[in-house]
Amino acid sequence: MPIARFGEIGPGFGILRGTWKLIAAPQEGRRELYDLARDPHERRNLAAADPERATRLAEEALALREVERRKRLGDAATPLSAEERRALEALGYLDAPPGDAP
Repeated sequence: MPIARFGEIGPGFGILRGTWKLIAAPQEGRRELYDLARDPHERRNLAAADPERATRLAEEALALREVERRKRLGDAATPLSAEERRALEALGYLDAPPGDAP
């Protein structure tokens, strides 16, 4: 799986995973999804046509944003819940604790 690139943009965020790009501004209710391989000029928003992919990328971007926030805060960050840790491990952003390996 290619590494995702994430960025915050004003009130929203964006993520690039492979040829897919998602831009989202949840406060504005806006989501834009583009397949850059087929639409390099971002003219056809596919968010309505492929809502599952848009949701998956949005969830991944939010997880990345939380990881980055925790990195910035260091020890001051709130500890991850077991559910948050499992979700981040499943996405490949955290390693499983020793002894949890299959």
